Amino acid sequence: MANNRIEAPVESFTVRSPDGLSIRVHRAGAGPHRWLIPPGMGTPLLCWKHVFETFHDRMTLVTWDQRGTYGSDSPRGRGGLAFERHVDDALAILDAVGWDEPFVTGSWSMGVQIGLSLYERMPDRIAGLALINGAFEHVLRTAYGPPATAPLLRFALRSTVAASPVLAPVARRFFRSGLAGELMDRLHVSNNNKDFVVPVTQELSRVDLGNYFRILLELDKHSARSVLAKVRVPTLVTAGSRDVATPPAAARELHRLIAGSDYVEIEGGTHYTPLEFPEALNAALERFFSERVFPRTWAR
Repeated sequence: MANNRIEAPVESFTVRSPDGLSIRVHRAGAGPHRWLIPPGMGTPLLCWKHVFETFHDRMTLVTWDQRGTYGSDSPRGRGGLAFERHVDDALAILDAVGWDEPFVTGSWSMGVQIGLSLYERMPDRIAGLALINGAFEHVLRTAYGPPATAPLLRFALRSTVAASPVLAPVARRFFRSGLAGELMDRLHVSNNNKDFVVPVTQELSRVDLGNYFRILLELDKHSARSVLAKVRVPTLVTAGSRDVATPPAAARELHRLIAGSDYVEIEGGTHYTPLEFPEALNAALERFFSERVFPRTWAR
């Protein structure tokens, strides 16, 4: 059985968002190189175990619980889970940690679009972009089939949100039991490292089902396409060869539209590549940091 504790020092604290929510923030390491890691869709802290353990001695890594999930407050009223509110949270966290040197940002899944939006707002403060297995616009247009299926996906998600008060208790038991991770493995929704994937999916039992799918529906409205031609910093784009949620074709398009970006496709990886193949992903990140972003100061 895998060790599913984070074997790196992690400090957690609270930051107040511009609209008054309490956002739970996590900081690992105290190294001179900095990476602001926006959360992906419903990603628990545990999913960053291998990144924290690999890089905490050379980097300061900061991530947070997405608003409406885990230790962060849920907004009231419409608009509180809109995409731009997540970017506002990132800016409040940056103010709180007081970083004045350029930093890396971007991360897995939804973290791709948040990272690109941060670059658009503050290009002079970004040292590099790590864009890991994510779409750069309208995620449901490329997820699970051709664009024609997107309206059906949106309808299904809106229906799930409406039914979430009834479905939530069943969903919590399902995730808590570990059956979600077991089924993902049997159906090849995830493709490797089941001993780690299962406990990560168990963490989803702590996520409000309605909030989760509201966040996804709001994310689907957003496009970062206009940012891509403006990017002038080292950029890494990764994909899993078997990812059907944010497929390699979308990642290759992202790579094509960002001049000078690096592209790494991890064979056999699904959307859950960071959980399935952490060694391969961390090797790509290591090369990116040492050769492209911090070539003069990275400890080898």
